[in-house]
Amino acid sequence: MTTRETMERNTALKQDIAAMGLRLDHVWSPTPQDPEVETRQLQNLLAWARAYRETPNRRAMELKGYQFPPVNPDIDPDADWERFERWMRREPVSWNFVERFGPVAIAVDLSDDAMGAELDRVRSLLEQGGVLLELQDDLPPRLALEYLRRELANARFDYAGSAGWWHLDGCSGCCPECVQRPWCDAGACTCWPEDEDAGLMVVPPEAEPYVTAPLPTVDELRDAEAAMG
Repeated sequence: MTTRETMERNTALKQDIAAMGLRLDHVWSPTPQDPEVETRQLQNLLAWARAYRETPNRRAMELKGYQFPPVNPDIDPDADWERFERWMRREPVSWNFVERFGPVAIAVDLSDDAMGAELDRVRSLLEQGGVLLELQDDLPPRLALEYLRRELANARFDYAGSAGWWHLDGCSGCCPECVQRPWCDAGACTCWPEDEDAGLMVVPPEAEPYVTAPLPTVDELRDAEAAMG
């Protein structure tokens, strides 16, 4: 089969899935550089969708040999089945905090007591959605709330299934851009190019008003990084 024929076949498979009223982008990511892989993936997904239409029950499907749903991202069997079955029911496969619970309150508008209550509310609602909030313990509460208001405005969380949790720890892997860095052991033990240029630990502007101790110098960061091995 030529590449053109393979691509035409893939288009037909996508149309078959769309004809079932299913959004392919909710469970599949294209690999245009390898249309033959796409063919196998689409054929498998279509076979699963048709089988589930005939037997809309996980246990019955598993008895027929349908063990691991071919969804992307694939996380673990329970989360994958949750995603697949929600997809088959045409339900959302992910959720947004603001859409579901409303916006996080503006930190500057709140008293200390009200701010603490808002943090507790957000934490509790996240847990309802299967998300554990795990920010740094020493992060100033008002800064934590500011971060959550920004982050939760657009973040989407996959439904984790009955046995799973997502973890929101605020870490992007780029320490100079992280509001938690001054209160994070890992952030204090790494020296980034931005630190080298500035001569001391770099933190984002929104964190600066909350930093009360002198930021480590670049030499101190190097020493800490070396000590970590």
